[in-house]
Amino acid sequence: MMDQIIRYAKVIKIIKKENPKKILEVGSGTNGICKFMNRKIIGLDKDFEDYMGKKNLPINKNLTKLKGDITKKTSFRDNEFDFVICIDVLEHIPSNKRINAILEVLRISKKTYIAFPSGEKGREIDYKLKEYLVKRKRNVPLWLKEHLSLEYPKRGELIQILNHFPNIRYKKMDNENVNLHKIIMIGEFHKISRNILSLISKSFLMKFFDDQFDFSPTYREAYYIEKI
Repeated sequence: MMDQIIRYAKVIKIIKKENPKKILEVGSGTNGICKFMNRKIIGLDKDFEDYMGKKNLPINKNLTKLKGDITKKTSFRDNEFDFVICIDVLEHIPSNKRINAILEVLRISKKTYIAFPSGEKGREIDYKLKEYLVKRKRNVPLWLKEHLSLEYPKRGELIQILNHFPNIRYKKMDNENVNLHKIIMIGEFHKISRNILSLISKSFLMKFFDDQFDFSPTYREAYYIEKI
């Protein structure tokens, strides 16, 4: 849970400040941002499985489920959504299809928040987490297998794409120090530490885990994008 909170902290602040009317989350799973905000959104996903691979879980009451593939043209109109969230999705898409996903997100959104693990440091941390689990004979989750089986997003890769669009502006941000990410993820694979975290209020965690944990080197890079 702690990693999810750090993952969503920046975008929650943006939504609270700007209050967009129509929100889409790409790769939402069963909860997405609704786990931390009481907002109605549309969730677009291929299977709506839990990020740990659990199947047939209930869908959050605030999330309208829509199955689809963001690497293909969706039925949404141009600029249909006031805000599109796309967090920790690109690394699960084959590198030759990522451009399709990015272009489709930009097509259907007025404003967008995209964040994803990138660079050698991020991949190294994922690999060390896998080693940790294998050594202790723990199951390696599907999301981690996908991270390591696909070509990892490169640092600055998205900037090269965004710079081709004269009608958008963006702000690049970093998210979650790599060593902090490793400690948190190891902790979340242990029942006792998970239970401790579940006893702490979400509001407290959202307030506590903010930019002070985004010091370099970071696990993710994030972009707030808007059309002008």
